[in-house]
Amino acid sequence: MPNSTRFFPNSWSDRSIHHQLGATICRAQGLYGAVAYWTIGPEVLHAQLVALLSQPESFCCVDLHLPTDVDKLHAFHRLGARQLFVQCHEVRQRGERHLHRHLLHTKLLLFDLPLGQAEVWVGSYNFTKQALLGANREASVVLTTTQGSDLYQQVRAYLEAIRADAHCHRFDPARLDDYKKLQGLPDDEPEPECLVLPVAWHSARMPTLARQTLLLLGQAPDERRALAQADAANTPVVLRAYDLSTGLTTHYGVVIQNQGAIDRNVPSSYDLSFGQRHLAVRPPETLPYVAPQLHPLPPAELREFGFWASLLVLDKLPTSLHLLPRERDDTAHWQRDWEATEEVRAHLEAAPEAFNQQLTLPFGERPPAPDIPRAVLPDLPAEQWLSWAMESSVRYRRKAKLGKLDVFGAAFWDEREPAPPTAFEELDNQFSPYNLRYLAAAYEQPLRQRYYEPASIAQQLALDGDRVPRLKKLLEKYRLRY
Repeated sequence: MPNSTRFFPNSWSDRSIHHQLGATICRAQGLYGAVAYWTIGPEVLHAQLVALLSQPESFCCVDLHLPTDVDKLHAFHRLGARQLFVQCHEVRQRGERHLHRHLLHTKLLLFDLPLGQAEVWVGSYNFTKQALLGANREASVVLTTTQGSDLYQQVRAYLEAIRADAHCHRFDPARLDDYKKLQGLPDDEPEPECLVLPVAWHSARMPTLARQTLLLLGQAPDERRALAQADAANTPVVLRAYDLSTGLTTHYGVVIQNQGAIDRNVPSSYDLSFGQRHLAVRPPETLPYVAPQLHPLPPAELREFGFWASLLVLDKLPTSLHLLPRERDDTAHWQRDWEATEEVRAHLEAAPEAFNQQLTLPFGERPPAPDIPRAVLPDLPAEQWLSWAMESSVRYRRKAKLGKLDVFGAAFWDEREPAPPTAFEELDNQFSPYNLRYLAAAYEQPLRQRYYEPASIAQQLALDGDRVPRLKKLLEKYRLRY
């Protein structure tokens, strides 16, 4: 039994419990809780709340569905509140498109206090400003007890069971976008798209690519069109440079100064003078190789290509840059939980029959009818009570048969098959330390005598085409994330 009981709010006109809850949080040594919604930031409640949720034994479970603000949960997590959990579970009723039954609706907090004391906060406040500051009409009962009492043990076990549920996941800041996807929210800021141009180069011959001008020469008409479209649309271009000396990958910004098609039958398309600059020659299905130019290419040499592009390489981009596939992976989705679905359906089918069986009990043992206040029952004739109870049973049956219910839980990417490797991953694997010496020769040998300065570091090797990275499509669009 509780040692004492308090009711909040204190009065009809003073509905905020901010001060009272803050006082308990300040004294508490442990917290175990479950609330339906969380929309407050760390500034709303006492800073001790972060400290409580940093302790290994403490925890609080929150339903993922709106209006829960996962950015606010993230703010607590950044400050050290690592014991936050999100319940990713819902029931949907077919035929009721907009009816979602979210399964965590508890408002229950259990605080460990000094000297073996404890407080149990029951209903109806969520962790929202509207509730805690008094905008809503809420009510809560606070029970003071000891940590060894039956009440404490029952409440603690109930909250532990919520946390142990298979659909209750520890809050993971890396899944922030996934949580928002499950909530049905759009992306906060769509990541910009860029055109990625991978190249190979040798830092032993060129200390840096930054602030260098490259002359890209290639054959494929679709690659020329991609450059022309990027130039016309001012699409950002990122140079992804694979260093044949170190194996490192570096990113640079690129400006397309100008570009054009080369037609063997149109002399004006190749009778051009570009001056001294670095060449980036694109062989069929392999990376363009960037190196100092031996001499300006005469028109007869340019005539052999299908397009040219003059590219100004800008400064090195931050290492925090990530290139993501243009099409977003389905990293999180709602997945039907067949076992839970069958359990819920069986319960709903049995519930109306169980209610009918109650009608055979003696009048004094019958539970109150759902639509009849308990205080009215003693004065009702048995016939009238039975009639109203039967009507309630019929209505209950109708509601239960509106459509079959399905239970869904969250499925995240790491619970499914791994994603297939991207072209970059395949290239990265090829540029491994044991393969670098071979790749340097493979890139330089076919081109150096014709287009580039002689290279003493490249040795004559028997070249195996299977060891050279293949790249059928040179230019791909990706999303940029810093």
